[in-house]
Amino acid sequence: LMEIALDPQVAVLIEFYSPECKHCQQFENTYTELARLMLVENKNYEKLRIYKFDVTKNFAPFEIKSLPTILLFRHGKKQIVPYQ
Repeated sequence: LMEIALDPQVAVLIEFYSPECKHCQQFENTYTELARLMLVENKNYEKLRIYKFDVTKNFAPFEIKSLPTILLFRHGKKQIVPYQ
């Protein structure tokens, strides 16, 4: 995950979620639509990667206090985008 997130060539947006989380389930369609709009319909986002990270199956190398949590890594620099 760290190799992907800190890639200096691209920006990386990661949603940390749990399949059992009610808020994550409600947010899933919005996140999927965001990915579709940014990656499929907009060629200007070719240097963006969008991922989902299941915290129940993988160890998150960041402190995750609530779910879903969205982190944006801008070309190797971590910036936290808070979920409201």
